[in-house]
Amino acid sequence: MRTTTTLIATTLVSAGALGASAAAQSMNIDVGNASPVPSSAYGGPAGSAGAWNQYTGGVSAGLLDLAGNSTGVSVSGTGGFLSGFNDPLTLGDDDALLDDFLSIPFIETYTVSGLAAGAYDIYVTTWTFGPLSTGVDVNNLGMQVIGGVWTGGFVPGATHSLHSVTLGSAQDLVIDIFSINGALGAISGIQIVQIPAPGATIGLALGGLALTRRRR
Repeated sequence: MRTTTTLIATTLVSAGALGASAAAQSMNIDVGNASPVPSSAYGGPAGSAGAWNQYTGGVSAGLLDLAGNSTGVSVSGTGGFLSGFNDPLTLGDDDALLDDFLSIPFIETYTVSGLAAGAYDIYVTTWTFGPLSTGVDVNNLGMQVIGGVWTGGFVPGATHSLHSVTLGSAQDLVIDIFSINGALGAISGIQIVQIPAPGATIGLALGGLALTRRRR
Protein backbone atom coordinates (compact mmCIF):
# COMPACT_ATOMS: atom_id res chain seq x y z
CA MET A 1 0.00 0.00 0.00
CA ARG A 2 1.42 3.38 -0.97
CA THR A 3 2.11 5.92 1.73
CA THR A 4 0.52 9.38 1.72
CA THR A 5 3.94 10.87 0.85
CA THR A 6 4.29 8.58 -2.15
CA LEU A 7 0.76 9.42 -3.26
CA ILE A 8 1.46 13.14 -3.02
CA ALA A 9 4.69 12.84 -4.98
CA THR A 10 3.07 10.70 -7.67
CA THR A 11 0.12 13.03 -8.03
CA LEU A 12 2.31 16.14 -8.25
CA VAL A 13 4.49 14.53 -10.93
CA SER A 14 1.40 13.57 -12.92
CA ALA A 15 -0.13 17.02 -12.48
CA GLY A 16 3.13 18.66 -13.46
CA ALA A 17 3.31 16.58 -16.61
CA LEU A 18 -0.25 17.47 -17.54
CA GLY A 19 0.41 21.12 -16.78
CA ALA A 20 3.52 21.13 -18.96
CA SER A 21 1.52 19.53 -21.78
CA ALA A 22 -1.16 22.20 -21.47
CA ALA A 23 1.43 24.99 -21.43
CA ALA A 24 2.99 23.60 -24.61
CA GLN A 25 -0.36 23.89 -26.39
CA SER A 26 -1.12 27.49 -25.37
CA MET A 27 0.47 30.19 -27.50
CA ASN A 28 0.30 33.80 -28.65
CA ILE A 29 0.59 34.91 -32.28
CA ASP A 30 1.07 38.56 -33.30
CA VAL A 31 0.06 39.00 -36.94
CA GLY A 32 1.99 41.63 -38.90
CA ASN A 33 5.41 43.25 -38.77
CA ALA A 34 4.88 47.01 -38.82
CA SER A 35 5.70 47.08 -35.10
CA PRO A 36 7.60 44.71 -32.76
CA VAL A 37 5.81 41.81 -31.08
CA PRO A 38 4.37 42.54 -27.61
CA SER A 39 6.50 41.83 -24.54
CA SER A 40 6.24 38.49 -22.73
CA ALA A 41 4.57 40.29 -19.80
CA TYR A 42 1.60 41.13 -22.02
CA GLY A 43 -1.46 38.89 -21.95
CA GLY A 44 -3.66 40.44 -24.65
CA PRO A 45 -7.43 39.77 -24.54
CA ALA A 46 -6.85 36.20 -23.31
CA GLY A 47 -4.78 37.35 -20.34
CA SER A 48 -2.10 34.83 -21.37
CA ALA A 49 1.26 36.43 -20.65
CA GLY A 50 4.18 34.70 -22.31
CA ALA A 51 6.22 34.56 -25.50
CA TRP A 52 4.72 36.02 -28.67
CA ASN A 53 5.24 34.55 -32.13
CA GLN A 54 5.26 36.82 -35.18
CA TYR A 55 3.33 35.72 -38.25
CA THR A 56 3.62 37.59 -41.55
CA GLY A 57 1.96 35.17 -43.96
CA GLY A 58 2.84 31.91 -45.65
CA VAL A 59 3.90 29.09 -43.36
CA SER A 60 5.46 29.53 -39.92
CA ALA A 61 6.56 26.33 -38.16
CA GLY A 62 7.92 25.58 -34.70
CA LEU A 63 5.70 28.08 -32.89
CA LEU A 64 6.78 28.98 -29.37
CA ASP A 65 4.62 28.14 -26.38
CA LEU A 66 4.05 30.65 -23.59
CA ALA A 67 7.30 29.60 -21.92
CA GLY A 68 9.27 30.26 -25.11
CA ASN A 69 9.80 26.60 -26.01
CA SER A 70 9.61 25.52 -29.64
CA THR A 71 6.69 23.20 -30.44
CA GLY A 72 5.55 21.10 -33.37
CA VAL A 73 2.71 23.56 -34.03
CA SER A 74 2.61 25.56 -37.26
CA VAL A 75 0.39 28.25 -38.79
CA SER A 76 -0.23 28.79 -42.49
CA GLY A 77 -2.44 31.16 -44.47
CA THR A 78 -3.92 31.52 -47.92
CA GLY A 79 -3.16 35.23 -48.28
CA GLY A 80 -3.87 38.76 -47.07
CA PHE A 81 -1.41 41.63 -47.29
CA LEU A 82 0.76 43.15 -44.58
CA SER A 83 -0.56 46.47 -43.30
CA GLY A 84 -0.20 48.85 -40.41
CA PHE A 85 -1.96 51.89 -39.03
CA ASN A 86 -0.90 53.99 -36.05
CA ASP A 87 -4.04 54.28 -33.97
CA PRO A 88 -3.33 57.27 -31.69
CA LEU A 89 -5.43 55.69 -28.93
CA THR A 90 -3.29 52.56 -28.54
CA LEU A 91 0.02 52.59 -26.67
CA GLY A 92 2.81 50.18 -25.76
CA ASP A 93 1.99 46.48 -26.09
CA ASP A 94 -1.59 47.25 -27.17
CA ASP A 95 -0.11 49.20 -30.07
CA ALA A 96 2.28 46.33 -30.85
CA LEU A 97 -0.59 43.83 -31.12
CA LEU A 98 -3.29 45.90 -32.78
CA ASP A 99 -1.58 48.37 -35.08
CA ASP A 100 -0.02 45.86 -37.46
CA PHE A 101 -2.04 43.18 -39.22
CA LEU A 102 -2.89 41.33 -42.39
CA SER A 103 -5.60 43.09 -44.40
CA ILE A 104 -8.30 40.85 -45.86
CA PRO A 105 -10.01 42.09 -49.06
CA PHE A 106 -12.44 39.18 -49.36
CA ILE A 107 -11.85 35.95 -47.40
CA GLU A 108 -8.66 34.26 -46.23
CA THR A 109 -8.08 31.11 -44.19
CA TYR A 110 -5.42 30.56 -41.53
CA THR A 111 -4.75 27.01 -40.35
CA VAL A 112 -3.00 26.01 -37.13
CA SER A 113 -1.71 22.44 -37.31
CA GLY A 114 -0.09 20.16 -34.74
CA LEU A 115 -2.20 20.98 -31.68
CA ALA A 116 -2.99 18.18 -29.26
CA ALA A 117 -6.54 16.91 -29.05
CA GLY A 118 -8.61 18.70 -26.43
CA ALA A 119 -10.59 21.82 -25.61
CA TYR A 120 -9.35 25.32 -26.45
CA ASP A 121 -10.43 28.94 -26.22
CA ILE A 122 -9.41 30.84 -29.35
CA TYR A 123 -9.10 34.64 -29.28
CA VAL A 124 -8.84 36.46 -32.62
CA THR A 125 -8.03 40.19 -32.57
CA THR A 126 -8.46 42.79 -35.30
CA TRP A 127 -7.37 46.38 -35.73
CA THR A 128 -9.61 48.89 -33.96
CA PHE A 129 -9.28 52.21 -35.84
CA GLY A 130 -12.44 53.27 -37.65
CA PRO A 131 -15.82 51.61 -38.12
CA LEU A 132 -14.65 48.72 -40.34
CA SER A 133 -15.82 45.26 -39.28
CA THR A 134 -14.29 41.81 -39.72
CA GLY A 135 -16.02 38.42 -39.79
CA VAL A 136 -14.35 35.52 -37.99
CA ASP A 137 -15.33 31.85 -38.11
CA VAL A 138 -13.37 29.09 -36.37
CA ASN A 139 -13.87 25.46 -37.43
CA ASN A 140 -17.27 26.30 -38.93
CA LEU A 141 -18.83 27.08 -35.56
CA GLY A 142 -20.50 30.25 -36.86
CA MET A 143 -19.25 33.66 -37.90
CA GLN A 144 -18.77 36.43 -35.36
CA VAL A 145 -18.55 40.04 -36.54
CA ILE A 146 -16.06 42.20 -34.66
CA GLY A 147 -14.99 45.82 -34.95
CA GLY A 148 -15.00 49.09 -33.07
CA VAL A 149 -12.80 51.85 -31.72
CA TRP A 150 -10.27 51.28 -28.94
CA THR A 151 -11.65 52.44 -25.59
CA GLY A 152 -8.65 51.52 -23.45
CA GLY A 153 -9.34 47.81 -23.03
CA PHE A 154 -10.36 44.65 -24.85
CA VAL A 155 -14.08 44.23 -25.51
CA PRO A 156 -15.50 41.05 -27.10
CA GLY A 157 -17.23 41.93 -30.35
CA ALA A 158 -15.29 45.19 -30.65
CA THR A 159 -11.61 44.25 -30.43
CA HIS A 160 -11.71 40.46 -30.64
CA SER A 161 -13.80 37.32 -30.98
CA LEU A 162 -13.78 34.31 -28.66
CA HIS A 163 -14.41 30.77 -29.86
CA SER A 164 -14.52 27.59 -27.75
CA VAL A 165 -13.50 24.55 -29.80
CA THR A 166 -12.74 20.90 -29.16
CA LEU A 167 -10.15 19.33 -31.45
CA GLY A 168 -9.90 15.66 -32.22
CA SER A 169 -6.66 13.80 -32.81
CA ALA A 170 -4.66 15.39 -35.68
CA GLN A 171 -7.47 17.91 -36.30
CA ASP A 172 -6.49 21.38 -37.51
CA LEU A 173 -7.69 24.69 -36.15
CA VAL A 174 -9.14 26.56 -39.14
CA ILE A 175 -9.75 30.32 -38.88
CA ASP A 176 -11.67 32.02 -41.69
CA ILE A 177 -11.44 35.82 -41.88
CA PHE A 178 -14.05 37.73 -43.93
CA SER A 179 -14.36 41.30 -45.12
CA ILE A 180 -17.82 42.72 -44.40
CA ASN A 181 -19.89 44.66 -46.98
CA GLY A 182 -16.93 45.15 -49.29
CA ALA A 183 -14.72 46.86 -46.67
CA LEU A 184 -11.29 45.51 -45.73
CA GLY A 185 -11.21 43.02 -42.91
CA ALA A 186 -8.10 42.42 -40.80
CA ILE A 187 -6.47 39.97 -38.42
CA SER A 188 -3.90 41.26 -35.92
CA GLY A 189 -3.53 38.40 -33.47
CA ILE A 190 -4.44 34.85 -32.47
CA GLN A 191 -4.25 33.48 -28.93
CA ILE A 192 -4.70 29.76 -28.31
CA VAL A 193 -5.51 28.75 -24.73
CA GLN A 194 -5.77 25.08 -23.86
CA ILE A 195 -8.47 24.25 -21.30
CA PRO A 196 -7.85 23.68 -18.45
CA ALA A 197 -4.98 26.11 -18.01
CA PRO A 198 -1.75 24.58 -16.62
CA GLY A 199 -2.17 26.02 -13.12
CA ALA A 200 -5.71 24.70 -12.85
CA THR A 201 -4.54 21.11 -13.29
CA ILE A 202 -2.11 21.29 -10.39
CA GLY A 203 -4.61 23.18 -8.26
CA LEU A 204 -7.24 20.48 -8.78
CA ALA A 205 -4.73 17.79 -7.90
CA LEU A 206 -3.68 19.52 -4.68
CA GLY A 207 -7.32 20.14 -3.77
CA GLY A 208 -8.06 16.45 -4.17
CA LEU A 209 -5.11 15.53 -1.96
CA ALA A 210 -6.24 17.91 0.75
CA LEU A 211 -9.72 16.36 0.72
CA THR A 212 -8.25 12.86 0.90
CA ARG A 213 -6.09 13.76 3.90
CA ARG A 214 -9.07 15.30 5.75
CA ARG A 215 -10.98 12.07 5.30
CA ARG A 216 -8.23 9.87 6.77
